Amino acid sequence: MGTCAFIKTNVQNALKQHGIQAIVDVEVAANISNTTIRRCDVIFTSKNIAEGKLAGIAKSGEVPVIALLNIMSKQEYNEKIEKILLPMFTD
Repeated sequence: MGTCAFIKTNVQNALKQHGIQAIVDVEVAANISNTTIRRCDVIFTSKNIAEGKLAGIAKSGEVPVIALLNIMSKQEYNEKIEKILLPMFTD
């Protein structure tokens, strides 16, 4: 399983555990454009990509960028969703 598919599956599973129904789309970081960014609510990615290619987007705050230290950690997905994503939609 590729990195994008792995992140997608883990995001879907973590959202489902929190009772959130969402369309989870995958985009390879090299292909991310302003059009892609404008059509999403949040971006999940590795810490390296968040601090590299997506640093400007993360800094602008236009779209929240959730940086994962360990894309294999299901616990990290749940923690990031609870801490960052849920508050965005419960206000």
